[in-house]
Amino acid sequence: MTVLGTKFNVSTYANENNNSVVLQEGSVRVVSNNVVDNDSLTIVPGERVKLVNNKFIAEKVNVNKHIAWIDGSLLFINDEFKNIILELERHYNVKINNTNDALNNIRYTASFKKGETLECILELFTENTNFEFKIENKVVTLK
Repeated sequence: MTVLGTKFNVSTYANENNNSVVLQEGSVRVVSNNVVDNDSLTIVPGERVKLVNNKFIAEKVNVNKHIAWIDGSLLFINDEFKNIILELERHYNVKINNTNDALNNIRYTASFKKGETLECILELFTENTNFEFKIENKVVTLK
C-alpha cells in the first residue's frame, strides 16, 4: 500500500476474511504481488478497496461508518448482527457467544456514542429482536 493522502482506515483482522482500506481524504494506492490482472488500484475519498478472489474491488462507502471508532463511537448501517457481534467484541474487549443462530442475518442500523455500555447496547437490540443475553466477566452469551 502506498499512502498518497492523509486520512484513511485499514481493517485487517485474523478472525475475519474482510481486509479493506477506506479513504477519507487524499488518495491511497494498494499494490499486491498476489493480485491477478490488476496489480494496483488507487482509490479516492469515499471509496473502499478490498481484495475479493485475488482482485482489488473498489466501491463507494459511507466513510463515517468506518472511522466512527476514532472518537469511540459505533455506527452500523444495514449490518448483519453476526458482523455487529465482531465489532462489539473488539470495541468492548469481550467474547460474545451467540447461541441463537436466528440473530446472525438480521440487519440493523444504529449509532452509539462514546461511553455507551455494552449492556445498554444489547438491551436496545433486544427491544427490536427477541433474544436474551447474559454478561459474566468478559464473556457475553446471547440466547
